Amino acid sequence: MRRFTITMHTQINIYCSLVVAGCLLFLDVQAQHAWADSLSRRMDLLEQLYDSRSMEIAQVEAMSFDQFLQTRRLQCPPGAVPTINSIFLRNKDRASATAFLDRLEQEAASSADPAHKTVLLMAIKTAYGAWGLVMEEQRLHDAYLQALAAQQQALQSAALLQASRERDSLRFMLNAIHDSRSEQWVVDRRSGWIILGLALLLPLLLVLLHLSYRSRWRRRWAEREAKLEVERTAAALVEQRAQAGASQPSTYPTISGTSGLPRMSALVVEANRPIAMYLRALLSDRFVVETVDSGTEAMLRAGDLLPDLIVCDAVLNGTSGIEVVRQLKMNDRTSHIPMVLLVENMGQEALMDARRSGADTWFVRPLHQDELHQQVVRLLETRKQQHQLFERHLHLFFTEWRGPLPDPFLQKALTHIETNMNRQDFLPDDLARHMQLSNTHFARKLDALTGKEPQQLIREMRLEKAKVLLEQRVAPPQVIAELVGFSSPGTFTKSFRDYFGQDNLLLQ
Repeated sequence: MRRFTITMHTQINIYCSLVVAGCLLFLDVQAQHAWADSLSRRMDLLEQLYDSRSMEIAQVEAMSFDQFLQTRRLQCPPGAVPTINSIFLRNKDRASATAFLDRLEQEAASSADPAHKTVLLMAIKTAYGAWGLVMEEQRLHDAYLQALAAQQQALQSAALLQASRERDSLRFMLNAIHDSRSEQWVVDRRSGWIILGLALLLPLLLVLLHLSYRSRWRRRWAEREAKLEVERTAAALVEQRAQAGASQPSTYPTISGTSGLPRMSALVVEANRPIAMYLRALLSDRFVVETVDSGTEAMLRAGDLLPDLIVCDAVLNGTSGIEVVRQLKMNDRTSHIPMVLLVENMGQEALMDARRSGADTWFVRPLHQDELHQQVVRLLETRKQQHQLFERHLHLFFTEWRGPLPDPFLQKALTHIETNMNRQDFLPDDLARHMQLSNTHFARKLDALTGKEPQQLIREMRLEKAKVLLEQRVAPPQVIAELVGFSSPGTFTKSFRDYFGQDNLLLQ
């Protein structure tokens, strides 16, 4: 049988090296990759904002990038200095640029890496030159020359140290070979392969054990969070029931004709069931609440239901709540719906994501009842103000003071009504078909945007057009009634009197 020998020292060295390398590789790769990826994404975002000439947003992102480096105690990449300095230069913010460059200069002075210090000083020197600060540029030039000399000296020292290490390593190997001649452990081929396989298998077993413990602790943490949410929900419901008999006025605006029952609807998009039940309890006094737990189901249900409010968590199963809100805001059918986004923290990155999604407001979990009620009241009041603005726009629609509507949906609907108002057979069904919506969905969207029904909007536009024509004395009232689509002069007279409260123009 063929046999080979493995010395005891060599086996111990291989075993220890494999164990240490496996542990360090597993523990450090993920953290290094996360920091590098975050810095890379932030630098790419800065360059994109600078190229798109969005200088105000770019400066906010640049200051956020600097804050991120200080918080994480990371060294500033020299490649980011020209971009950030150019943003400050375009915005003419010399104070922020000076503070940023002073901090980098202190960082370069305390840096232990000669190569990084040299490149960073060169970048700071160039930035001062862009601002025309000659004295600062000269001072940084001297510091740069000193750092360059220190870098060359460090390289020479490193080369000498490497040569010394290689010499020591060679000496160690020679001693090991000399010692192995006296101490050898002889094993057969099969035993050698078994020992080598066990040595390679041990790091894998350690990784699997770590993943098992990590999954177990995540599951326990999720169960604990769910338990706390259930307890909070139960406490909120008990408090709500205790206050039910106090006859306190609601913080929501009253809605006529509801007899105390909610007529508005809300859609809650939340993957965590206890949190969804808690949100439902908070909103159920004024909304008919429906809950879904996925982004796909949320987009389908929102298009069918057209609710008056959508509350969406930023963290969902299989998709991002931010992307769900963005898609709903981009859809013509659901773009008018007020949307509330729940985020995990109020950091700069979370705020930027919430603004980019188009959400009307956002909160940090856990959500408080009073804050939610105040924001919902504000959203409903904003809708009332939009209705009032549309009412004023409608009164000026056929005059020379008419302005453009900010909502393209309403602009398209009013233009189509103006084109077809002379037709007596023009009905709301024709308008809904032109807007590529069903009658029910069109009526809901129009009510949310204007507070009017389709038939009411068509009638009021005909009367506003008739008023302008009567004031200009284009034709007799009977002819104008036909021009704006009324079937008989009597119906036109009664509608004109009910809408304007007077009929003086009809008597002229």
